[in-house]
Order: sequence, then structure tokens, then C-alpha cells
Amino acid sequence: MRIVSVGRNRARDVIDRRCLSTPLTVVRACPVALGRAVGQVRRRKRFDAIHVEQIHAWPAVEGWLTDADVAVLRTQNVESDLWRASDQLAPGWSRVAARLLRTEARRWRGWEQRTLRRPSRVIALTPPDARRLRCLAPGIDVAAIPPPFPERLDPGDALPGQPAVVVFGDGRWAPNRDAIRWFLDAVWPVAARRLPEAHLHIFSDRITQSVGGVTVHPRLDDSQQAFPVGGVQVVPLRVASGVRMKILESWARGVPVIASRVAARGLPASHGRELMLADEAEEYVTALRDMNDTGGLRQRLVAGGRRLLRHGYSQEVVTKRLLEVYLTPR
Repeated sequence: MRIVSVGRNRARDVIDRRCLSTPLTVVRACPVALGRAVGQVRRRKRFDAIHVEQIHAWPAVEGWLTDADVAVLRTQNVESDLWRASDQLAPGWSRVAARLLRTEARRWRGWEQRTLRRPSRVIALTPPDARRLRCLAPGIDVAAIPPPFPERLDPGDALPGQPAVVVFGDGRWAPNRDAIRWFLDAVWPVAARRLPEAHLHIFSDRITQSVGGVTVHPRLDDSQQAFPVGGVQVVPLRVASGVRMKILESWARGVPVIASRVAARGLPASHGRELMLADEAEEYVTALRDMNDTGGLRQRLVAGGRRLLRHGYSQEVVTKRLLEVYLTPR
């Protein structure tokens, strides 16, 4: 695989692509220089299929397509849903910030409705996302194909706490910041009282410690340490789309998961079989207590998660399904 890195002049990109109907995040993520690089490759070679990873990259490819091309767009999220829901994350934000979020959500909805009709085929990561995309652009063909993930990976080293509770997420992404802060404020004080030997480990940036029994770790270059042997992974997202890769990685590394229903949406997993579901503080605390007290629960959850990885997320299964999409006649 050849990866091309291109320079970025953001001011020029905004000027060149300042159409009010284009989401600002598309302008930022897909500079004009990327489109030129794609064009250089496209002029030199013909491809059986062109795979566009993430809808943000579509503008860099579209101008170089011909009627004979099979262009497959794989969306990782339903962006308009994420932006609309993000407006509800922080009621303390200024009116200007809230208005910008709503404006970007409207831009995304219209842009998705138009853009989703242009590829030969569209792939979503989950059945719920596929249904949402069909609602946005009725009549389009959307296949739901999950990302590949290995069944087994080594866990990280043990961390202090019985249990060691881990929350892991890039703090530059607003839903991650919201989830971690909500868990710190609403859940952890209750959990710390009822489970005094538990310890919370936060692997994220832009997060500061606010209560006792918490260690904030630096942002990691290698995610392995965020999945410690004997630990519990908590995914308390309140806004999500696509697939939570951290849940798949938890199963592969042998770490049981407690996730919000939003975070687990789209996974063929059920409460008590592959993971524990929780939305309210009491549900999280009960699930953490059960991880310590219920015989064999941790092992059963990990075993169930690994079965899902083996049967639905293996490289062989996913590759076969992708090839079916690429090779299906138009």
C-alpha cells in the first residue's frame, strides 16, 4: 500500500471550498492538495474498484471518477446525527457555540443526503447506521460490514485497584470529553463509596483529576496499557455512531466491558452475555460490583465477546463481504 502525504494550507482551502452547503469539517479534513494527489495517481493507473474510507474524503475522489468506475464509500459514522446530538452535550456552552453546532449539523444532513447518492455503493459499519443512511438518502444501496479485528491480543500490565476501572478515549473528541467528565462527576463518587478498593484510571488528554481514587495517565502511543490484565473497561459515551473499537479491543485483550447502550448500539451483543450495559450511575456501580462478586462473570463476558470477534469480525469474514460489494455488477 502506498500512502501519500500532502501539505495543507487551511486558509486557502476555506477560500477555495467556501460553499456554505459544505460542512466545515469536510473542508478541514479534505484539503485541495489531497484532491490533486488523488488525480495524479488516477491519471497513471486504472482500478477495478475505488474504496473511499470516510465520507470526508469523498470530495478528493469525486472529480476524478468516470462513469465506468466502481466507487465504494465506507462511512464510519452518521455525521449529521453526531453533530445534532453534540449540541445536547454541554448546555453551559455559549449561544454562539450552540448555534455553530446546529449549523454544522444542518450542513452535514444536506451534504450527506447529496453525497450518499454519488458512489456506486455505500458501506456502513453497523445495521443501525445503514438504516439511518437509507433514511437520509432513500433508494441507495447500503451494506452493513463491520471492521475486522483479531480475536486475541495481549493485555497490558496490571494497574492498582480492585477492580482497576479504565476509561479510555481521545480527549480532543467532544463526546469522549463529555463521557469522561460525566462519569467522574455522576458515577465515580458513588462507586468510590461503595467499592473503596476500586481505582479509576483515565487514559486521555484534556482531562484533569477532580476526585480521589483517580489517576489520569498521559495520552498513549500504544493502547495496550489502557486494557490492563484484571481491569474493567468502561465506555460511558452519551453520543456515538459507528463501532466502538475500544469495545472490540477490550474483548481481544481479555478485559470485560461495561458500556452505555448508545456506545454498544450496532454491536450484536447483549447484557450479561458479552458485556454489561449501563446508563445511570446506579447501573454502572452495580455492574462494577458484579464484576468483583459474581463468580465467573468476567470470564463469561470476555468469552462471549471473543466469540463475536471470531464469527463476525475476522479478517477472512470481512474481506469476503467487502469483495462481494466490490465485485457486484453495477
